[in-house]
Amino acid sequence: MRAKIETYRGIDIEFDTCNEKFNCVISEGIKLEKGSYKLMQEAIDKYLKDNQSFKPFKVTNKPTTLFGGVGEGVCTVIGIRKDGRFVYENKEKKKQQIADHYERDIILYEPEMEVQLVEIAYLETLVDDARKKVEEAKKKVKGITLAEYRKNLKP
Repeated sequence: MRAKIETYRGIDIEFDTCNEKFNCVISEGIKLEKGSYKLMQEAIDKYLKDNQSFKPFKVTNKPTTLFGGVGEGVCTVIGIRKDGRFVYENKEKKKQQIADHYERDIILYEPEMEVQLVEIAYLETLVDDARKKVEEAKKKVKGITLAEYRKNLKP
């Protein structure tokens, strides 16, 4: 009799009570059998590591998000951790993981996007300049506050 123990890294691990071994089917034609649960996990990890063909790709933050998951500009995703999180290399060449909740805010980078990204950056500088001018204009408006006016009222 076989009993399912766990789904480990997307693969079902079963325990065969007849021969007292752990079994799993990784893909069609590839089956593993080990004497202990830990050895089964290690075998699955080794198989996934040896047979994973990952090709790095470039990503950037969605222009519509305020806070992105990969910092400023275009970054290269260089791998996937065992827990499924993407790993990217930042501008300082340090490896960092992308948190799951940021995946919706990151898009695959295509060279055709560069024109729009440059335009967005230019327009953002115009917006920043306009905000500074608005703040300067606001500072020029002087007046007596209602609280100050109340103090000057005679009872």
